[in-house]
Amino acid sequence: MTSHVRNAARASPASSEKDYDGGKATANGATRSASRASSLLPGDVPSSSSGGASFIYIGTGLREGGPLGLLLAFLLYGSVVWGVAQGVGEIATWVPIGGSIPMWANRFVGEAWGTMHAWTYLYCQVTTFCTEIVAVCGCFQYFWPEINVSAWIGLTIGFTSSSTFGELVFTEKPNFILRELFLIFKLVLVIGLFLMTFVMMLGGNPNHDRFGFRYWGNPGPLALKVAAFTIGGPDCIAMTAPEVINPRRTIPKAMDRFMWRLFGIYVGCVLAVGVLVPYNDAELAEAQATAPGAGSSPFVVGMLKHGLGTALPKIMNALVITSAGSCGNADIYFSTRALHAMALNRQAPRIFAQTVRGIPAYALTLCLSICLVTFMTVNKGSAVVFNYFTSLYTIGGFAHYCFLCIAWWRWDAACKAHGITRASLPYRGTATKYLMPFAFTTIIIVALTNGYGVFVTGGWNVGTFICDYFAIAGCTAVYAIAVCCGQDWRWRKPEDVDMITGILEVEADEAMHKENYTKPTTFAGKLSEWAW
Repeated sequence: MTSHVRNAARASPASSEKDYDGGKATANGATRSASRASSLLPGDVPSSSSGGASFIYIGTGLREGGPLGLLLAFLLYGSVVWGVAQGVGEIATWVPIGGSIPMWANRFVGEAWGTMHAWTYLYCQVTTFCTEIVAVCGCFQYFWPEINVSAWIGLTIGFTSSSTFGELVFTEKPNFILRELFLIFKLVLVIGLFLMTFVMMLGGNPNHDRFGFRYWGNPGPLALKVAAFTIGGPDCIAMTAPEVINPRRTIPKAMDRFMWRLFGIYVGCVLAVGVLVPYNDAELAEAQATAPGAGSSPFVVGMLKHGLGTALPKIMNALVITSAGSCGNADIYFSTRALHAMALNRQAPRIFAQTVRGIPAYALTLCLSICLVTFMTVNKGSAVVFNYFTSLYTIGGFAHYCFLCIAWWRWDAACKAHGITRASLPYRGTATKYLMPFAFTTIIIVALTNGYGVFVTGGWNVGTFICDYFAIAGCTAVYAIAVCCGQDWRWRKPEDVDMITGILEVEADEAMHKENYTKPTTFAGKLSEWAW
């Protein structure tokens, strides 16, 4: 931050701030809460959002695009998400404000635009949670098919709401023990699948079949829709930015971890499923259409196909439940926090800004109430409803990432207008000014062609069309409502953007940590610093 901006901040403290629950909120977003700031350790920052649904839905991409088409789709869209993550990291490190992503568009772009982006982000989080609910219920049905699915839906929503309550208390440090346990299970799942695939492809299976890359042939189209649903993560990092210890050091490290997990876990899973099962396998098609839970995953189909019995599929199904539970817990956590921040910023009814004993109970209740639509699984079946929610999320995710690109462009323009050079930024992404236009253009093209199948002769389906393009109409409607309610439709001029609020507090926090920093001298200390 340049000296003239810093001096202006000292001379003109934000006059619009007001206390709430021990923290502060402004018209441009909540600052770091006094009660929650610096409460999270660096290891608590989630840098990946891969849930159990991803291990199931990846089979759809294999059938549609073949192993090569699926791999290329993940590499392409992974590059898009990585590019967006560079911009997200720059803003989140520069000003780690409460509410983060829902507040950026309002602060750096415009008032009505900010409301539209905030509701789009909330929509993405809630639809992802619904997808994980359906995935978890399918996994339970895999074990106990005789029990009605409505029981599992109610149990999943109830468990998630109770575990989320403890993390939403705005006056105490959240309990991340359950989340860390879920993370361990997820790592066991991923590493186990990789090792299993490697051993089996070299002949370590009951059939002693050294199949290698036998199924890599006849590539199909790019399965970008599947890749778009599966890959995510930078949102989680930005949303926790106000609460981590020394965010200007921690967030860049989390972004670096995100890159390795992005291309390590996701691309690794794609390679594995392409090795285990042929894309045109009849058993895979049948499992995708009828099998519940992990039974429709290409990993399970591959296990059964190569004679590994039923024990390993059951173990994977149990681990998928924990993975989906972890992601679902994070989704409802972030959606509730987002709605609470939106209400504070006058982007949602004020009732959602109220807390009950430190918990944003009204915001949490609304988010959980929306998830009751998952009960349609009782009549439609888990496979059909699962596809509904994946399509609904995917188009919303496209819109969300487009809005993030625009927010970064306006923030970058404001930095230039206020004399803030890139050299002075605490975190500078890799080739951000080239990756953001690439990401924006790619997302627009993919979003518009997302439902091309319904326009092919004989492929028209009203439900599919609505799911594939619903978010576009929804964003337009929210923007129009915001303008009708008196919000300014114009974009802020770069020189009028607030580049002051919250900066001094962050710089003071950074200076304190630098002053108290002691360079480790032991091997264990150096390893801990590198890891955390």
